[in-house]
Amino acid sequence: MFVWRTSVFRRRLSDAAPEIARVTEENYASMPNISIDYALMEKTPLVAAVRGDFGWSDVGSFEALKRVGVDVDALLRKASS
Repeated sequence: MFVWRTSVFRRRLSDAAPEIARVTEENYASMPNISIDYALMEKTPLVAAVRGDFGWSDVGSFEALKRVGVDVDALLRKASS
């Protein structure tokens, strides 16, 4: 989880990954498929880690969605209609 002010994010993105900052300004849909982790967070010196218990679940499957209370059957019905 990342938390930042928009002005700081935009400035740091311009410093660390100017090509992504430029494309973002011109056309968001054209952005390269790269995560914020690799493009910015590994390169900027102004990052702090904060320990926390956020009850995280990486919901990458239908079983994981069920574990966090999503009615997967209803979701699939809605998606197919």
